[in-house]
Amino acid sequence: MVHIPQRARPARRISSTRVKLLLLGFAVLLLALGLAPIIPYYLPKGDYEQANATANPPLKQLRIIYFDSLYVDFPNRELLNLVKLLKIVHNVSVYLGENATVAQLMEIIRSGNFDVLIIRAHSAPMETGSPFEKGIAIFGERADEEKYFIEQLAGLVRRARPLWGVGVYYALTPLAFEGLNFSNKIVILLSCGGFDDYMPGVIAGGGGIYASWTGFVSVEENDKVAKSILTNLLNGRHPLYGVIGVVDSQYGSKFLAAAPRRNTAQ
Repeated sequence: MVHIPQRARPARRISSTRVKLLLLGFAVLLLALGLAPIIPYYLPKGDYEQANATANPPLKQLRIIYFDSLYVDFPNRELLNLVKLLKIVHNVSVYLGENATVAQLMEIIRSGNFDVLIIRAHSAPMETGSPFEKGIAIFGERADEEKYFIEQLAGLVRRARPLWGVGVYYALTPLAFEGLNFSNKIVILLSCGGFDDYMPGVIAGGGGIYASWTGFVSVEENDKVAKSILTNLLNGRHPLYGVIGVVDSQYGSKFLAAAPRRNTAQ
């Protein structure tokens, strides 16, 4: 049988406009995948927005305070070793266990002598008879003796107990964070439900970034985020890089960060 070749069809040409659109779409996809951990998520209300953590290294030696009152009940040597390594690079002060008291935390936030404040602590809803006082409180030391009389009358300190624990602690309320100067500072609360209650005071005080959980979190999940934050600082990255908005707890809460809303008016 004789094979008669058919006339070849001319190759279909793709317009230069279509090529450009395809390349542009591919570039946008790569950009979205690469920047997913740091794209800001805008909060629906308030004079603040989700912080946009970048990978830019610090421009100077940072003053870092690591306040860990949770260490008494849940010690974590791995986190402490990372903090010790941080001392090689930055100016780091550590308040651990029984030395992480409510009085010490009040002194820290009032002095403002830090660039990054990392608080690892218990927190729980305040036990109070007042219907006008709501929110959680950050735990300090155990309430084994009577003190903080004036601070309790002023609503700055409360007695509280963990939801799933025993013992009574002295705890710092959100009111203690109001009216202070947090200008360009990073405040990170590694504790249950600290985002909504403490964030307004820090942001109103000029805080650069405030970060915490929106609800309940386990110690293991909390410490996983703490490890990422400390590792970021060791590697010269923003402490919240790759963490905010992408971490969920088994209880459905998220680890979020907020910053003062930028003025976009020309």
